[in-house]
Amino acid sequence: MPEHAPAPSRRPVRRRPPAIATRRNAFAARLLLTLALTLLILGGAQYWVVSAEFEQTFVRAGTAMAQDDARSIEAAYGRPHGQDPFGEVAEAIAVIGGRAHVNGVFLVDQRGIVVQSHDPAEIGEVETENVGLVQGGGTYAGPSRREDDGADTFEYVWPVRLDGALHALEIDVDGGAFRHQLEHLRRNTLALMIAGFVLAVPLFYLLGGRRLARLHHVAVSRATRDGLTDLGNQTSFQEELRRAAAHAIRSAEPLSVAVVDLDDFKVANDRNGHRAGDVLLTGVAELLADGSPGLSAFRIGGDEFALLMPGTDASCAERHLETVRTAAAGRLGGVTFSSGVAELDPEASDAGSVVEQADAALYEAKRRGRDRTVRFDDLDETLVVTAARIRALHALLVGAPVEVAFQPIWELHDARNRLVGFEALARPQVPELLEVGEAFEVAERIGRAHELDALCRRATLARASELPPGVLLFLNVSPQSLDHDELAGDALARAVRAAGLEPSRVVLEITERSVARLDRVVREATRLRALGFKLALDDVGAGNAGLEMLRSLPVDFVKIDRGVVSASSAGGSARAVLHAVVSFAAEVGAFVIAEGIESEEMLAHVRRPARRNGTDRRTGVQGAQGYLLGRPSVSLPVDEASAAA
Repeated sequence: MPEHAPAPSRRPVRRRPPAIATRRNAFAARLLLTLALTLLILGGAQYWVVSAEFEQTFVRAGTAMAQDDARSIEAAYGRPHGQDPFGEVAEAIAVIGGRAHVNGVFLVDQRGIVVQSHDPAEIGEVETENVGLVQGGGTYAGPSRREDDGADTFEYVWPVRLDGALHALEIDVDGGAFRHQLEHLRRNTLALMIAGFVLAVPLFYLLGGRRLARLHHVAVSRATRDGLTDLGNQTSFQEELRRAAAHAIRSAEPLSVAVVDLDDFKVANDRNGHRAGDVLLTGVAELLADGSPGLSAFRIGGDEFALLMPGTDASCAERHLETVRTAAAGRLGGVTFSSGVAELDPEASDAGSVVEQADAALYEAKRRGRDRTVRFDDLDETLVVTAARIRALHALLVGAPVEVAFQPIWELHDARNRLVGFEALARPQVPELLEVGEAFEVAERIGRAHELDALCRRATLARASELPPGVLLFLNVSPQSLDHDELAGDALARAVRAAGLEPSRVVLEITERSVARLDRVVREATRLRALGFKLALDDVGAGNAGLEMLRSLPVDFVKIDRGVVSASSAGGSARAVLHAVVSFAAEVGAFVIAEGIESEEMLAHVRRPARRNGTDRRTGVQGAQGYLLGRPSVSLPVDEASAAA
């Protein structure tokens, strides 16, 4: 174990958010409720099915009886009975009418007239309900269709053919006994349902439901907890953030959020091994979690953590982070971290904005040299990162249209300038709260420059086919895109070829003004150069990393910042910087381009020899771009005659 990364003395404090227990109890309750509702639905279905089946059984039995009676009447009509052919039929009907529960028996002809009945008084009456059945030879079995018969009467109608003529035999049966039996059956079924429900729910919970609830709790915990540190993960952080923000707004209490990032963790991890890196992460997790009551710590990325501090304003949160940072230096062998703190704005419509502000403060802590805590409220007023602009950037990243303008770059010759290529200048159509330059600055400060970069890159490549043959396309690439492996593999090469260009015609411009990790930027840029792309270092002289990046990065072009070019005409340190950059570029064989040429004087300055110690020598600037030589244009300005001589 490396001595600078000692193992922590104990595991992090497991301060699980209250929502975890709440979710566990809620799942058990939903599980039992689901079982109860299922039993109720099945019991209700069983209750209805049993009742319907019992009624159908009763009707089928009555139908079979009516069919047999119809056959017996047809047989009786064929037996001689004096001079009256209906004598035997009347006796048969009387036998049927004498049965228990039979209310009436009627033989109806095709006109609907009752020709025989168990009650002689009914003979001659008209039964219109069965006229259609008689004429069509149809049947009926079910509840009586007469309103005066009552709900408990069942009616059975069956065709009877007497001497070639169709008749209908109607038998009315009292269903009181059936209804009584049905109610008895329903009561028994309902009692069994209730008993089964009362016994099934607790038995289910004891025999399997409790274990299922426990397994669900374990699965939820694994889904919301970080396996290494046992802190909440990104999902848990977002849930708790929304809950804490809603509570803070309702109760008018402060809520602070801190984002913590280990300094140069990847270097330490690669040098000492992943096991040492894991020990380091658990040590930081322990320090962050072992805080004041109510504080919740989360691991939201590889070496990135977050803290939710309800009831704590930004000043108190900053003091707490400084205490933790000091403790980390003593307990983790000198390993440091940077952190950004922001306090929730009660007027904010999105709780995520406070995280973006904390990210911006973290970015500023990195920019100031790492190993420090920065509050969002303490950022310089000239910085453009505000909650409103962060929201505007979010709207932009959703997919706002992007306009692409092209500015020519010329190689300077005494007789005639030669067109080298065009720099693509993507101009997102941003909301009115965000200017174009601000959009890129805000995106870089909150760590989303790679997303905005990808949006602009896609728009530029969509117009790549409009380039004149043989000229280069200068394409700006955010160092964060390289730091985030946004262009990993041959993805960019495939995208460029799909747009109709070869990588050799594309110059990737990388600015020196960035807090991205230099080692990763150099590694990724070198890999892209090996794929055929050319590299340009942009804005050289504007930041502090220009010479270091020139030393580490094999570039084909060096673009000197406009401010350096403009100030160098007056001599002094700016001219010294210009000559230093040019000399360095000459040693590595890079093509030097002066940016921001806006006047004849500036053009003449970069053209003419510079006198030093009585000896004339050229500045070494080989190319130039600027408003004098061609303004950015949505349509490609391909007329080389437009160049200043």
